[in-house]
Amino acid sequence: MQPMWIWVVSGIVLVLIVLLYLKFIRVPSPRNDRYTSEALLTPALADLLHYLQTVFPSQAVLANVPLNRIVSIRRAANRRRARKALDTMRVNFAVCDKAGKATFVFDVEAYHKDDASVTQRGATQKNRILKSAGVRLIYIKDTTRSMPSPDEFRLQLSLASLSRSERAAHQVSVRQQLERRMAKSDKNFKPSGFKESEVMGMSKLMDLSPDSQVSALDPWAASRS
Repeated sequence: MQPMWIWVVSGIVLVLIVLLYLKFIRVPSPRNDRYTSEALLTPALADLLHYLQTVFPSQAVLANVPLNRIVSIRRAANRRRARKALDTMRVNFAVCDKAGKATFVFDVEAYHKDDASVTQRGATQKNRILKSAGVRLIYIKDTTRSMPSPDEFRLQLSLASLSRSERAAHQVSVRQQLERRMAKSDKNFKPSGFKESEVMGMSKLMDLSPDSQVSALDPWAASRS
C-alpha cells in the first residue's frame, strides 16, 4: 500500500507543477494578440502640418520630433542631465534642409502661453538648447485660420533670416528678391550660418518689414553681429 500512495502523491505533485507552469511560467503565444490604431496627430496639428508643407514645398516637414533627433550634445557639464533633457523634449514641427538637418522648428503657441511654471521652465530650456545649436524656434498659432497665407508666411520667414541692412537694401521688389533667396535656401541652406537663435512669436515675425529699423523686430540680429 505504501508504494501506491507514493505514486499517487507523486502524480498529484506532477500535475500541480504542470498547471503552475501553464499558468505562470509559459510565455503566452502572441497569435491571439490584437491591436488598434491610434491617431498620430490631432486634426488641428494635421492641418498645421499640411500648411507648413505648403510653405516649404521642396523641404521635408516632420511632426512631433524629439529634440534628440534634432540636436546632439556637443559639450555638457552634466552629460546625463543633458541627455535626459533631450530625451524628454520634442517640438511640434521641424523643417529640414536637403541634408536632413532642421532649419526651422515650430511649436504651437497655445503651449507657449501656458502659465504653468513647469511648462515655462521647459520652454525656456528647450529654446536654450536649440539656440546653442543654431536652430531657430518659432511659435505659431494653434489653428491655420489664425495663420497668414503660406506665401506671406514664407516671405516673413525669409525677412527674419535677413539682417536689418539687407531688408532695407531689398526694399524695391522685395518679394522677388526674397523668393529667390528662399529658392536658393531650399537647395543649399545651412543652419550653422546662424550661431544662435532666439524664439520668435507670430506677432514679431509678421511685424518684420524690408525697411524696419527696429532691432527688436529681428531677434536673430545679435546672432549675426
